[in-house]
Amino acid sequence: MKRNIMKDIITNNYKEAQNKMLYLLRGASGSGKSYKAKQLAGENGVICSADDFFVEKGKGEYAFDPALLGQAHRQCQNRTTQAIQQGLSPVVIDNTNTRLWEMKKLKPIIQLAQSMGYSVRIEEPETDWWKSRDIDEMVNKNSHGVPREAIERMVNRYDDNINLDDIMQ
Repeated sequence: MKRNIMKDIITNNYKEAQNKMLYLLRGASGSGKSYKAKQLAGENGVICSADDFFVEKGKGEYAFDPALLGQAHRQCQNRTTQAIQQGLSPVVIDNTNTRLWEMKKLKPIIQLAQSMGYSVRIEEPETDWWKSRDIDEMVNKNSHGVPREAIERMVNRYDDNINLDDIMQ
């Protein structure tokens, strides 16, 4: 039986175009979230992170200010909303999202994404040090100089096994 290669390509491109994805990443600093975000985003995806807010324009240096964290998350949510409204895919939210109540703040974004035909998945890093909750390795791996005490707090308060139903309730 002869296959129509062109038809297969068009069909696969159509399926890919219809399979828009929103990924919600979770994990402590240094767990491998940003690496996973890059994998998920591929060449055409969009990564939205509150960390982007703290990178000094022109210098590229990270300057975290906890007083501005709310503003940073609002900017991240706005960028995510814009990407979804533009139909870009995949869209990856690369934030710690350690607690359920933090993730519940994403409910309007999830609803928007789903209304626009996106599938939504929660993802965590697959690194050995995240799976084993190796705080020392996370301290060594994190790229923003997050202190050990802060990473330890993130790991200790981490709500495991959050799913979309938990967020949407």
